[in-house]
Amino acid sequence: MSLYRHWDALGSSLRHLVTHPVGSLMTLSVLAIALALPAGLYVLLHNAGNLLSAWEEQAQVSLFLKDEVSTAEAQALRAEIARLPGIREVKYVDKEAARQEFKQLSGFGDALDALEDNPLPASLVVGIDPTHYRPQQIQALVQRWSEDPRVDTAQYDLDWVARLQAMLDLAERAVSILAVLLAVGVVLIVGNTIRLNIMNRREEIAVAKLVGASNSFVRLPFLYHGFIQGALAGALAWATVVIGIALLQDPTAHLANLYGAIFRLRYLSPEQGGALVLGGALLGWLGSALAAQRHLRAIQ
Repeated sequence: MSLYRHWDALGSSLRHLVTHPVGSLMTLSVLAIALALPAGLYVLLHNAGNLLSAWEEQAQVSLFLKDEVSTAEAQALRAEIARLPGIREVKYVDKEAARQEFKQLSGFGDALDALEDNPLPASLVVGIDPTHYRPQQIQALVQRWSEDPRVDTAQYDLDWVARLQAMLDLAERAVSILAVLLAVGVVLIVGNTIRLNIMNRREEIAVAKLVGASNSFVRLPFLYHGFIQGALAGALAWATVVIGIALLQDPTAHLANLYGAIFRLRYLSPEQGGALVLGGALLGWLGSALAAQRHLRAIQ
């Protein structure tokens, strides 16, 4: 098939989109929504994952030591833990340092000074590399340390992060299923659009076949039509996601600021946006190919 035929088919497809603006815009809008929904959810989940990673980087375990544990015993335990893989640092906080920190942070310094004895225990603050351990492994470490005879209580403050991560994993699986279902929907929508175009041009196609045109020759403009329609829908979906993230940017920054953090939502990267456009184009091509193959054979 000559290059001229491809250019002619491409031009025919573009002319059809331009000469039917209302119908084309409605179809593109539906396709764009179907593509933008999973893409937008993916971006939000990706941003949530980045936020969780930032929180997990602060993962610490506090080991409160028993009163009878000496400084030498505490330092020995500190050295044992520091030798474990994935441990970033182990900080020893003696009773007096704990007292001073509590006075600074709590505002109850006078009440603490009124006590004859320092009620605060010495502790070890263990910084854990979250990329080395999964949440279940961290829980196992905390359990093991809590059973040490020198440790009174082991406290891990990021249990909720592990639960939220599990929820995000579930949400990612749900978004993947939704993306597959909507991709099937895109194929069906494009296929139905191509079917209607074929029915509207039934007589023209029949005449072309009478003068020797093959099914592949007749099918080419419809393939281009579906491909272009899918690509335009992908580009529109990309723009929709960008606008949606931009509208959420300021409220998200304000919410993060209330918690003393700085966080900005990330947009789709150029590679991801290009993949969305290409994915829409391929889905459009697939829908048009299936519809053309089925309905062109029925026209004699």
